[in-house]
Amino acid sequence: MKKSIIKYFVINMAIFAVITLWGIFAMGDKLNYTILSLYIIIPLTTMICSFLAYDGNIFNIIAYIVLITIAGYLIPGIVFNSWGVSLLRFTYTLFPAISGMLTRHIVIKSTH
Repeated sequence: MKKSIIKYFVINMAIFAVITLWGIFAMGDKLNYTILSLYIIIPLTTMICSFLAYDGNIFNIIAYIVLITIAGYLIPGIVFNSWGVSLLRFTYTLFPAISGMLTRHIVIKSTH
């Protein structure tokens, strides 16, 4: 993997870690946590980081999307202590990561 994609992966994981810690220590404020983090902050940061991390290498793209999706799946499980399989938990990061990479691909192709 190139250094730039690793850099943005680390940035994304740091944001995920802060959000996870906030969710663990948000005593009784789980509704605000869910709305802000799972539906706004996580998808937005994932989309921005994946837009910036795009390098055109298919292996890097797939590895980034898979790792970010796994991390996005684990966050609600850690915070809410619920480990049931839910397809909704994959969408917090899967679709924003794909759309960020796809948008960057379209921008690069349209400028060349």
